[in-house]
Amino acid sequence: MSDNGSEPTTTRQKLSAPVKVDRTVAAGAYHSLFVQKNGEVWGWGQNLSGQLGTGSTNSTPVTSPTKTIGLVSIKAVAAGQTHSLALDTSGQVWAWGKNDFGQVGHGTAGGTVLLPTRVAALSGIQAIAANGNFSLALGQDGRVWAWGQNASGQVGKGTAPTSAEPTPREVNSLPTIRAIAAGHNHALALDADGKVWGWGKNDFGQVGTGSATSSVLVPTLVANLPRVKAIAAGSGHSLVIDEQFGNVWAWGQNSSGQVGSGTPGATPVLTPTPVNGLFAATRVSAGHSFSMIIMGNGLVKTWGLNASGQLGHGVAGGNSVVPVDVVGMTDATAIAAGYHHALTVRPDCPVWTWGNNGQGQLGTGTTTTAATTAPVASLVLNTFYFDGDMDGFGDEYIALESCTAPDGYVEDVDCDDFTSTTFPGAPEQCNGMDDSCDGVADEGNPGGGTTCATGLLGVCATGTTACTSGSVVCAQNQSASNEQCDNLDNDCDGAVDDGNPGGLQACATGDQGVCGEGVTYCTHGVIDCVQKQGPSAEVCDGADNDCDTLTDEGMTSTWYRDADGDGHGNGSVSTQACTRPSGYVANTSDCNDANAGIYPGALETCDSVDNDCNGSVDEGEMLTWYRDADGDGYGNASLSTQACTPPSGYVANTSDCHDNNASIRPNASEVCDGMDNNCNGTVDEGVMKTWYLDADGDGYGATNYYTAQSCAQPAGYAANFADCNDTIGAVNPGTAEQCGDFVDNNCSGLIDENCSEETCFSRETADFERQVSMLPWPWPPLPCP
Repeated sequence: MSDNGSEPTTTRQKLSAPVKVDRTVAAGAYHSLFVQKNGEVWGWGQNLSGQLGTGSTNSTPVTSPTKTIGLVSIKAVAAGQTHSLALDTSGQVWAWGKNDFGQVGHGTAGGTVLLPTRVAALSGIQAIAANGNFSLALGQDGRVWAWGQNASGQVGKGTAPTSAEPTPREVNSLPTIRAIAAGHNHALALDADGKVWGWGKNDFGQVGTGSATSSVLVPTLVANLPRVKAIAAGSGHSLVIDEQFGNVWAWGQNSSGQVGSGTPGATPVLTPTPVNGLFAATRVSAGHSFSMIIMGNGLVKTWGLNASGQLGHGVAGGNSVVPVDVVGMTDATAIAAGYHHALTVRPDCPVWTWGNNGQGQLGTGTTTTAATTAPVASLVLNTFYFDGDMDGFGDEYIALESCTAPDGYVEDVDCDDFTSTTFPGAPEQCNGMDDSCDGVADEGNPGGGTTCATGLLGVCATGTTACTSGSVVCAQNQSASNEQCDNLDNDCDGAVDDGNPGGLQACATGDQGVCGEGVTYCTHGVIDCVQKQGPSAEVCDGADNDCDTLTDEGMTSTWYRDADGDGHGNGSVSTQACTRPSGYVANTSDCNDANAGIYPGALETCDSVDNDCNGSVDEGEMLTWYRDADGDGYGNASLSTQACTPPSGYVANTSDCHDNNASIRPNASEVCDGMDNNCNGTVDEGVMKTWYLDADGDGYGATNYYTAQSCAQPAGYAANFADCNDTIGAVNPGTAEQCGDFVDNNCSGLIDENCSEETCFSRETADFERQVSMLPWPWPPLPCP
């Protein structure tokens, strides 16, 4: 009861750490890391480079466990020389500490990273490893990634070593890998077939090639091993556990007996050698020069260097070449070997440590230079919670720290410590409450999934139980729907297949003709096709009435295609039908069924087509056309042809008198060429010239009594009749007048015009007789006195 007398209220709370992981440890050179069950990371020891992830560095050792800042729920950790890695439950990698070789994986080398920072280049990671100044990560897909110092090829580039690789890069030449291990300067990988691969520094043969060399740049298969289930790598040696018997095999540096061969020596062990006296090993870890395993149910054994008491068998100094028991350590669940110290996880006080504690790496709250030769409990304590409802899970707000659980306290947190049926992993009940503490109420349909009766009819009667709003109800499996022909009451009205569902639809019976037409009917949950009509006497209706596969047999007429719609059919295209189909006629008289203007009785037109289908083309319609060879538009009556339209080179007239000369035609201009140019029957009419007789050949014709008509000048004729004496060539209009000859020399009508008397006398005296004899009769009067 509360102080006011009321019942206390049950409080359900969301768990602060819903993720539960296995406790594990990691050991660096001088610092240690621990993962609690709730995914928190704690660290102690040297913090000169921020490797504890507290946000600062410390010049003096951090001797008590300190929580690492800024991490989500973590499931694994790894520690290098001065840097740290963490893997969260979602597969993301976080890193912090010294970064001089890029071992933090942020893409640059140098400085320190004081708080955990996610390695952005990686996701989907299942395991991590770190040692020296480099880091490894194993993807869920079996690929291996490496980054950091690469002076010995430990990053696995496959090329010449480099000082730093600050960005994760895939290690090439590996098959699908399931486990990884980082030595000080070399690396191991375990593949899906149980084979081991190695690369990096090999000065002691630690890579497993069978010889000691400077470096191995490409992953190389380790020979002479049985199928392996676990691997570990130290400073100069390597360890594995075989799968069949849990035997341990080792090779590499053995100067402190860390190979466990029974004798120490400066000569490396170059081939895998079984460690005597070990079997049923489950976990393995390699320190700088010592080795440790868990056998059976938790027995821890160690061998190798013991200068700082790191073998934990109660004796300081010396070496052990054979495995020895760690004092009192018989219930370990996890181990980690550092440079010179060791860690284990146990059920009670969780972390036990031994070996060197000069930097507070044992986590006991102090430092010491003396060797711690047997396991001591670190200051890491378990947190226990009061379990008020006795369900094995406690109240997160009522807690105390201790190695072992006090009475009434438990290790795991409850979300409701007032209800014994509510705890993480509890079976969910249908009550509207989060019984399993996973943040979801009634998930998985508790109480549901069984058949039940709804109390309704038909298909609505059967239901399935379901958890709804905190109560189990009977939910219909099927809601009411339209009735179907399935012998069920689909609409939940108490009647099966009522209303003939699916019926009255056209269907095919499978019979012939009209007998094949049916209608559906729902009968006993099955739709049948019932015949609508039985066989009957055949009638001409386009149907197979007697159901014999023949339609209208003996009932049809022949119809001929009338494609051009002129009422006359094509005898070569016909069909049988009871009545005239559209586009068909009863006759076959069309001679061209593609032209509606061509049919019997059509008007014949002059178009080279038999328009009236009488077998003749253009009869009585063609015209006569005459050859016009010279293309002058006038035809030759002796050459003609019949056509509807004038053929090329033909005309309708016969007027041409010369069809080989285009310039000779009716109405052409007559030219004086000896031809009838205008076809009027007359040659050169109206175009010939008149020519005058020129008897004395002086170029002048005598008179117009002696003429000739011609186109060209005839011989002995002139174009004029200006000569006054056509017998004397010296007498003509073009001759100069001669005085005293009593002659009209220039035919001017005057004799000796313009002559003086003296001239006349002299000439008269000298030539009188000659002149008189020459003058025509009658003599003209003399011009001189």
